[in-house]
Amino acid sequence: MLQSGTALAASDACPVELPPGLPCPVDAWETVGIEHADRLARLKRLSKGDQAFTFYEESVSAAEHRLVEFPADIPVLRVVAQQDVFFDSGSDKIRPEAYPLLDVIAENLKLEPPDVALFVAGHTDSDGNDEPNMTLGLARAHAVASALVVRGIYQASIYRVSFGEFMPIVPNNGPKNKARNRRVEFLFGAKPEALVVEIKRQNVKLCGDVSLQEECRKNVRIEIEQISVPREFQQRVVELNQESSAVETTRSKSAVEMQKARQEVEIKREQIPVTISRQKIYVDLGR
Repeated sequence: MLQSGTALAASDACPVELPPGLPCPVDAWETVGIEHADRLARLKRLSKGDQAFTFYEESVSAAEHRLVEFPADIPVLRVVAQQDVFFDSGSDKIRPEAYPLLDVIAENLKLEPPDVALFVAGHTDSDGNDEPNMTLGLARAHAVASALVVRGIYQASIYRVSFGEFMPIVPNNGPKNKARNRRVEFLFGAKPEALVVEIKRQNVKLCGDVSLQEECRKNVRIEIEQISVPREFQQRVVELNQESSAVETTRSKSAVEMQKARQEVEIKREQIPVTISRQKIYVDLGR
């Protein structure tokens, strides 16, 4: 982020000598609050009030994240989408109706500053066994994270993570509550360390809720993995974005033809390989 050298007070002179009128660089931690506010406003604007998204704001203090080079509180934005919008029951294939929601997140990512982290988290209800639910949650998180990385070249880092059935927001005691627990969450923050702190805090809040005590019966280790498109396929991402834009600006096609054209682009995007980082972030959720 940059600030205008001409707007600086004499006592706040730019620490490096620059030509007149050239902006003075500032540290990332100094603008983290502004970037968070911009992110929230941008997502709300891009989603145009779509009720499929719910926004939650949190903050991780410098004492909590303990990043010496980042001496500031780090805001965290949780964007929650009901999983039924993205997937049919028991499936990890993204529904066509979810493409516009993915486009909202992708368009926002294209405007994010460097080093921003996004965790794509998959959650299930408690139907079935623990391991299959963790696997399904990961498959869904992978599907969404992959769909995002093949939609653009970003400065932000994207990670996939599954919580399976272990992070419900309501008790799994009926169809409506189970539907609420089947969800995809997008966690944005300036540093992945802040998002890890927020995950641990969510776990503490969960286990402090009397109605959810039964859900806290097991210790869980969560694996968080970064996902990206190999450099040699990035030009293909750009080409498919151009093809997608051409589809959206076509006026001569019917609604059915437009839907078919969109699906054809998505099929091509699914053919782009993605890379999973070997370096994982491990989070132990003690109960």
